[in-house]
Amino acid sequence: MMLNLRRALAPALGALALAPAAAGADSVAYVKDNDIWVSSPDGARAAQVSHGRKFASPSQSDDGTIVAIGDDNRLWRFNQDGTQPSAPFLTWLGLGGGSGFSGPYAARVSPDGTKVAFTFFHTQGVDPVTGTSSTEGGVSYTRADDATGERELGLIKGWDNPAWIDNGHVMAFDPGAGSLGQDGITDVIFHELGHADPAAADDLAHAYHWFSDPAAAYPQFGAISRRGDRLAIGGGGFVITESLRLYTVSATPPAPASQSAAPQLACRLENDEHGYQSVSWSPDGAHLAYESGGSIYVVSVGDLSAGCSAVGAPRLLAAGGTSPSWGPADVRAAAKNGGGTPPRVGTRCTVPRLTGKSLARARAAAARAHCALRAPRHARSNRVVRTQRPRAGAALPAGGRVTVTLRHRRAGR
Repeated sequence: MMLNLRRALAPALGALALAPAAAGADSVAYVKDNDIWVSSPDGARAAQVSHGRKFASPSQSDDGTIVAIGDDNRLWRFNQDGTQPSAPFLTWLGLGGGSGFSGPYAARVSPDGTKVAFTFFHTQGVDPVTGTSSTEGGVSYTRADDATGERELGLIKGWDNPAWIDNGHVMAFDPGAGSLGQDGITDVIFHELGHADPAAADDLAHAYHWFSDPAAAYPQFGAISRRGDRLAIGGGGFVITESLRLYTVSATPPAPASQSAAPQLACRLENDEHGYQSVSWSPDGAHLAYESGGSIYVVSVGDLSAGCSAVGAPRLLAAGGTSPSWGPADVRAAAKNGGGTPPRVGTRCTVPRLTGKSLARARAAAARAHCALRAPRHARSNRVVRTQRPRAGAALPAGGRVTVTLRHRRAGR
């Protein structure tokens, strides 16, 4: 399905751009030794947020709430003091999303903390000669505090590694798409939320081409400053992402001019040995945090009209840190935990009554109760639960497994 060209937008959409936050009260969330940490941008104050479980891809909203992917494939939310404002939950991928789907990956919480964008992959078909399969990436969304249907907030196929532009727009990447010669297809697109039809196969009708850089055919991930005037994109290479390209942006999506006034390259940073992984701008856009070689570094970024001379020398922020996410919340909120006392454990799973419910309703009820449902593989969602184990009312740890057997729905019911 071809992406629509951007139609003219009401000027009021420009109000969605996020105002820059005041400097000096920021924090960087990241992963170190599989736990989530937060640090002041100068590294002087750091605190451990999570304990006892492996996490990946932390991102933080403006109020400092952190969302990360746990080793149980759930999305976990933490306050910076280690407490949890809501229980961890599975996305639709873990609630019977279908054969061949995997994820979530690269989860990113919106600035206002209400939504999470993430990458998924879908593998299907096996070539009888080569034994290879076709794998396609995509972007999906969920509410930040509970599971959302796969198409409720929109689903984009073909582009992945989402990054929020503002609370209603996300950019995503498809390395090499712009070199295919198809009109309207670019390496970087932006998606406008709020129009999704849950009955539609996808929401490409509200995804719009942004730009391709002919000199950088494989952009893989990126971040835009809160003012919308600076863009950092990691790209190139196959084993490692060997370059980090900094652009000036004169027209930020969703402004109609953004499609005709492409971002302009100001500086290209290269690291052929360690490459670049994650990037995140400071709230004022004057600094950039990135991961390279399994540690996090910060560089100052001045007037980009001066090119690479505006970029300062890298400063080590967190040795052994990965996946930085820079937000305006002060790290002092984490001082109560200080990395010592384990935080409060999340909500338990109180097993609901599932017998007699359709499989689809049983999955939803289990998710609301913070339980994991185990059903026969490839079962249709209209099958009915015949038995469940353990019984209703049993208390399990959050994410505890409930196993069900199924029967066909009786005729006339």
